[in-house]
Amino acid sequence: MSPYLRGRQLTEIDRELIAKIAEVKWHGLRHTWASWVAQAGTPLNVLQELGGWESESMVRRYAHLAPAQLIEHSEKVAGLLGGTNTAHRGKKGQADA
Repeated sequence: MSPYLRGRQLTEIDRELIAKIAEVKWHGLRHTWASWVAQAGTPLNVLQELGGWESESMVRRYAHLAPAQLIEHSEKVAGLLGGTNTAHRGKKGQADA
């Protein structure tokens, strides 16, 4: 017996289409979640573990969403080296840290 949707029998094509829609929605939700977690300042290695990505390269796509975190870490390195952080340069009206 084939499943029904709103009184209409589902065909094999219908079931394949529904499966693809569900897959797209899951992927979109996962991507949105990862974007929000990265924007909240979660380190990428932690994001990788939470999201279950096997490779670092898959998680690196979210790195651009956390520029404040990158600046924070570059300032730490600059402090260790006794230098000036140039991460702020190029932004109009903003002085070097």
